[in-house]
Amino acid sequence: MNASYSKQYPVRSDDPQSRLVTTIGLELDMDSSTFQYGKLRVQCVATMFQLYREEAEAILEEERPRLAPVLGTHESSSDTLYSTDMEWNL
Repeated sequence: MNASYSKQYPVRSDDPQSRLVTTIGLELDMDSSTFQYGKLRVQCVATMFQLYREEAEAILEEERPRLAPVLGTHESSSDTLYSTDMEWNL
């Protein structure tokens, strides 16, 4: 992954088995060309040498434009096509 898209969070140890937990975020500007057939596949793979491997995957669907109401106006303060927060515990 290109490091310019990632956001690193502090390592924490709140696991009863004394494992260290690290979190990384993905920040990506998306438009309709990001999605293939209206869907985007996001996969997270965690590995530690050949001792540990875990995978998680999510399929995001592109938001479709909503029909405007016949009467009145609708203003949106967001230019983001798609925004979501996901958390995977691997």
